[in-house]
Amino acid sequence: MGSFPLTPGANAATGDAYMMFFSAEEGYAGGVVQHANNGTKKLAVAMVDNAASRASYDDIIEPAGEKLGIDTKAFYFPAATDWAVMSATILSWGADGVSLYASSEAVPAVQALRGAGFTGYIDVGSNTDIIPQLDASMLDKVTFNATIYPPSAVEIPDEIKPDMDAFNRYTAELQ
Repeated sequence: MGSFPLTPGANAATGDAYMMFFSAEEGYAGGVVQHANNGTKKLAVAMVDNAASRASYDDIIEPAGEKLGIDTKAFYFPAATDWAVMSATILSWGADGVSLYASSEAVPAVQALRGAGFTGYIDVGSNTDIIPQLDASMLDKVTFNATIYPPSAVEIPDEIKPDMDAFNRYTAELQ
């Protein structure tokens, strides 16, 4: 059980793995579409340096960018990175949009990009936990794709309640 199939194996495990989000193809390509809709022409994609990230960029993100007329470039980083240096590297390429696939690094990454003067859109995926950690000015043009409402959430929208009820029934059966 997981939230998003980050690896090709998890993505191909239909029937053996339950993911709360969409397929890798839908998720990664959807991020490129979101940037296209926001007017991005040069998309920097910051990803952890591993085989799954490289495959996702090569097989999904780069072709989606080509189809939409967006120049994309992957910026791979180690598990812990100096975001001041990474941001300078991204900005020196001339990016006007950034996708951050950096869950535990999202706060310092956004801070570094904004601190370096980047004013374009930054997609941080499902990392909504960064919202209370950052000043509102840093969150301007920061986009999210999270649609998960935990059972402890206050005032779950009516249209989401049936899905949450089904999810809760399913997970209760697994226990």
